[in-house]
Amino acid sequence: MTTSAEAPISVAIADDEARFLSALADLLGGFDDLFVVGTAQNGAELVELVEWTQPAVAIVDVQMPVMDGVSAIREMSRRGLLGPGRTRALMHTVYVGDRLVAAAMQAGADSYVLKGAQAGELADAVRATARGDRRLAQAAIDAMVRLVGGAPPVEAETLDRPLTAAEVDVVELIAQGLTVDEIARRLHLSPNTIKTHETSARAKTGCSNRTKLAVWALRNGLGGDPTGA
Repeated sequence: MTTSAEAPISVAIADDEARFLSALADLLGGFDDLFVVGTAQNGAELVELVEWTQPAVAIVDVQMPVMDGVSAIREMSRRGLLGPGRTRALMHTVYVGDRLVAAAMQAGADSYVLKGAQAGELADAVRATARGDRRLAQAAIDAMVRLVGGAPPVEAETLDRPLTAAEVDVVELIAQGLTVDEIARRLHLSPNTIKTHETSARAKTGCSNRTKLAVWALRNGLGGDPTGA
């Protein structure tokens, strides 16, 4: 499988099906650049595991006893366990209902991957999530588009006023889920400058809010390929 000279990416996994959980841990542990630090069978256990081990990525199932996956992600966010330099959350489920996708992303999930993905696809999603890139199943992207009322009709190549290089940088990071302050630190610019670029990009693309701009970016190939294709 994949080999790497760098330190392996630490991963915590939560799933209420013991057999599946064990198989998933063995599967990911077979990649030289991934290291499973621990597993949990409910959301409450996962929160404690992440707080104790501080993995790079937490793989979270949705339906679990005691505390479901979305609630676990929300609690980890509340405790300050998630984010750049801390743990990134990857939702791993068979469910892609519109409200579920929205709840997961709002709670703090960085990626949304469907169960049934090939081993290499899931491993790639873990790597991407660890470095701060978003990985979204196409069904999750479709759900986001429906929730915001559809992406704006203006495609990137047909904009009357193309985005500047600075605006593209900002929009890509918005699509990856970063906040204004996080983008400012990443690009070494002031938060006010980031807000100015965002406002300009929204005006050019016809997006009325940040969520629509993120969906527009994903639909137009900005922010990396969210599907991992």
